[in-house]
Amino acid sequence: MEASACCAPELQPNGTPPSGSEGAGSLPATTDELLPHAPQPVPLSQLPGVIQDLHRGMPPLMAAAPMRLMLIAAVLRWSGGVKVYEDVEPSECEELPYADVGEAQWAATVVLSWRWGAPKPAARQPGFSPMCPHQLGTLAGALRTFSDVGLRYVWIDWCCVPQYSAPSMVEVMRCKQLLQPPPADHEPSRQLPDTAAMDAEDARAAAAAVGSILRRDGVACRDYLHRVWPLAERMARYGRGEPLSAWLGLEAWLGMVADAVLAAAGLGRGCGQQQGQGQQGQQGQGQAAGAAGAQARRDLVLYRRILDACPAGSQGRVAADSLHGSGSASGGSSGSALLDRLLPLLATTADAAATDTGPGLAPTCASASASANASAGITEPAVAHFAALLRMAVRAWRHVALADGVPAWPGWLHRYLADMSDGVYHSSSSPARVRAVYALFSWKPVDAQSPAALLQALRELAGWAAPRLDERQLAALAADLGLATGVT
Repeated sequence: MEASACCAPELQPNGTPPSGSEGAGSLPATTDELLPHAPQPVPLSQLPGVIQDLHRGMPPLMAAAPMRLMLIAAVLRWSGGVKVYEDVEPSECEELPYADVGEAQWAATVVLSWRWGAPKPAARQPGFSPMCPHQLGTLAGALRTFSDVGLRYVWIDWCCVPQYSAPSMVEVMRCKQLLQPPPADHEPSRQLPDTAAMDAEDARAAAAAVGSILRRDGVACRDYLHRVWPLAERMARYGRGEPLSAWLGLEAWLGMVADAVLAAAGLGRGCGQQQGQGQQGQQGQGQAAGAAGAQARRDLVLYRRILDACPAGSQGRVAADSLHGSGSASGGSSGSALLDRLLPLLATTADAAATDTGPGLAPTCASASASANASAGITEPAVAHFAALLRMAVRAWRHVALADGVPAWPGWLHRYLADMSDGVYHSSSSPARVRAVYALFSWKPVDAQSPAALLQALRELAGWAAPRLDERQLAALAADLGLATGVT
């Protein structure tokens, strides 16, 4: 499951998920159209060979180890946050060996993929939960929806993986195999509706999502796509053709797009950037701002790829009318072309809006009056192009599969290693950028504390990629991770 949270913490949906809910107090209810949608299951026999090999190759001891599935009904009764593994009552879950989980249980299970809103304390703290209130409300709304359509179980790492009482490595290694789908008689339909109807539906859905964003006064953080462990979770679903809408709600997705675009244009701080970095000094602040701007532009890479992959609108292009009006724009129809026209328009307002994203964001997203846009420094062409981008993002949410952007894993792996070298993917530690992806190809554990083990894993990844990385490319990548290969 996935969903993004607002501004700092985030959440995301994997098989089917979320929206706002009563559990979030002041959060407004979200309509079903903004929620993630449950994908159709795909038989294991129809998945790519690399996924089948992982399934069959799980070590017997790992397959025999017990796993926990939370009862959705029990989680919905919680009011103070999700419980840590050690506090879960036996009546709130089912535990059995992984190998004994049957197809009926997998078919009734949803898995949560999310970014913790708070770090795990070194020592256990009674009542602590890393899930912030917004995330909890989003999760509760999703679980109610899933319960209504017959799902019974949810897997949440904080609740289902030992946090303080036992080693967690078995579940860390095994989580890539969660939700192996039961047999299905059909593939999900990918037939697209009439393009004119698509345009109207995209505009209506975008307007509804943006309205919800403005009521919350916050957007989802852009960096969920760039975190390496969530990337590994998405790639573990390779071959199922699950679109973005199977992973996160539309409000979260459009918020992520808005955050990525505004940050890349220099309009406001963007997610995770703090204002007034203490006594850093003017030169230090300028250097920090330059580094943040460069990273924000790198963060736009994955959004470009997703938008470029979405189907075209009427007459093969995305109309650049506002969310509540009409108009036209010429130029290329790809997401990259649209971004290349939009970013300079937004960048011209960056100085005026540098202290706060808010004043420019609301009229831009909501397509308010021309006077409101002008007062915020946002021009009408920028509004039109931003609205067109949001409509294109809606279409991508409906139709673009996150894990299936390349025809074969060796090609994807080569691109990942190049992206890793270019700083596209993030992690709290350099070893994670190797370990998270290595686990998709092998059950062999990698010691994060051993430079030699990390270098060997990186060397194996470079050999599995297509085309393979040569020794100099490998050395450059290793140096980026603080590892030495001996090649100069």
